[in-house]
Amino acid sequence: MPLTEHLPMPLTLLVGDDTHLIQTHLDHLKAELDPAWRSVNVHTFEAAHLKADDLSRLLRTQVYPTACSPPMAGDTKLVIVTEGRLSAQHGEDLAWVDGMPNTTHLVLCLDALDKRTKVAKRLIQHGTLYPYTALSPWDEAGIKAAVKAQAQASGVQMGRGVLSYLAEAIGNDRQRMESELTKLTLCPQPVTLALAQALVPNQTQTALQLVDAVRQGQPAQVATLFNALDTVHPGVILHTALSQFRTWFKVKVALKSKHLKTDTDIAQFAGLGNPKRLYYLRQEVNSVSMRRLSETVIRLQALSTELKTGLSRRALGIELMHLAHRP
Repeated sequence: MPLTEHLPMPLTLLVGDDTHLIQTHLDHLKAELDPAWRSVNVHTFEAAHLKADDLSRLLRTQVYPTACSPPMAGDTKLVIVTEGRLSAQHGEDLAWVDGMPNTTHLVLCLDALDKRTKVAKRLIQHGTLYPYTALSPWDEAGIKAAVKAQAQASGVQMGRGVLSYLAEAIGNDRQRMESELTKLTLCPQPVTLALAQALVPNQTQTALQLVDAVRQGQPAQVATLFNALDTVHPGVILHTALSQFRTWFKVKVALKSKHLKTDTDIAQFAGLGNPKRLYYLRQEVNSVSMRRLSETVIRLQALSTELKTGLSRRALGIELMHLAHRP
């Protein structure tokens, strides 16, 4: 992973929703600090769920004095702001970034960054931006490329059919991707398809079946499939559900639109990498109302926030069953 080195301004922007890649980048930056002083030279400010005014207050009263003061010991301090949501009003709150001492490395972890805004242009001018957007569950080419890259990084040699199987079995979960391929390094190389199938269960299809059971209003099936995914992080299940329902909602909107007439136009609007999927998606959304798709997306987004603040796995399973009950 390319890391910030000898920047004229010690500012790094980690932008996107791939929490695993962002955390990996942060771990690398922390590892670069003097281990003797690391515990006192890493300062983390949680910005998740803060309203715009509260984020302004955090940047002015806590992040600013920390970033603009010398480290307590050693030669560098790392100041991290996690899950921030910047808007135009935060330009003045970050006006000090070009005056930070070279002993400070400021890292802003942002869900998104509108490059058209003045605050974004200022930050990009003085720092380095790393886009970390999570892979779509439907981006087959992107998932295969990620599996191949991780295999090469881990030293795993894949036999015939293994790449396609791993991409299908693991899906867009980069954390699991790294874990499973690390496990395969212990196997005889090259790894055969039979060995990969024995060691790496295909949980992605189970997660997609669960989401489809929610769409079809089958709470009992949702419960069964959710229990079958007991080794999968609930965040992965929720991300899969949210991605799929967003796709269904976009397809439904596009099909109702008078301006999107061709399949190519609809596929582009819905963000489909493979327009041929539209044939199946059209059938899947045919019996689901726009209102239900919209309400489900909104509820899944809320659950994603609740999961980060302590929602239990059991509670998530119950919520998914309730979503399947909705008319």
